[in-house]
Amino acid sequence: MSVRAAGEDLRKGERILTKATVLRPAEIGLLASLGRARIRVTKRPRVAVFSTGDEVVDAGAALAPGQIRDSNRYSLAAAIRAAGSDPVVGGIVPDDPGALRAALITASSADAIVTSGGVSVGDHDHMKPVLSELGTIDFWAIAIRPGRPLAFGELRDGDRRVPIFGLPGNAVSSLLTFELFVRPALLRMQGREHVSRPRARARLLEPVETVKSLRFFARGIYERDAGTVRTTGPQGSGILRSMVLANCLIDLAEGRDRYEAGETVDVILTEEPEPR
Repeated sequence: MSVRAAGEDLRKGERILTKATVLRPAEIGLLASLGRARIRVTKRPRVAVFSTGDEVVDAGAALAPGQIRDSNRYSLAAAIRAAGSDPVVGGIVPDDPGALRAALITASSADAIVTSGGVSVGDHDHMKPVLSELGTIDFWAIAIRPGRPLAFGELRDGDRRVPIFGLPGNAVSSLLTFELFVRPALLRMQGREHVSRPRARARLLEPVETVKSLRFFARGIYERDAGTVRTTGPQGSGILRSMVLANCLIDLAEGRDRYEAGETVDVILTEEPEPR
């Protein structure tokens, strides 16, 4: 017969959970053991996500000349789920101001909006004028690579203000800017106190060339035991395999055009969760 002493798990008056605690299976079981069948929580944000571009076709479609398959909508929806939010997946919006306006109005019922493509300065990039019409733009470009064309603003929905992140269309740029900007915002919307991934210092195993005026986030492979980091290989903004191979981002500050092998650099550990 198993006998448990009173107070061996918890003592009377002891605080068991605090505000902003993430409810994992153990926390839920603990609450149930105390008879707390219902508690107040912060709901998961509902995040509308869609892609833009006449050249973009669905994943299952055959490619005609000049077309690309839509990887962003799938990868961003997965990243939204991984950030503890619920994606509301839309379709592919053509390069037409009216179609984009209608898509944004529909998406405004969500708690946040994430789009990919249409945020550069080409003739077919309509996000800036349409967003200016429907809400506000806080910034339109940021001095990083990859991911410089990045928009953030708010969409008006009656008395509500819905944050919108306009991410670049290139696959790597889209996922990387989600990691750096959207994921922390979604965690904060959930009431999380700590929203930044852990970092480490590591010895660079190879030289890395950068653009002097831009902060560069290279996709890297970090070896904890050795304290070293190397790139995943070619770092083009369309080389999605670089994100597949990476377990970190190598954060290289602007002001230099080359980092040498043997230097100590900062790495963001993208495979590790934020502190609880």
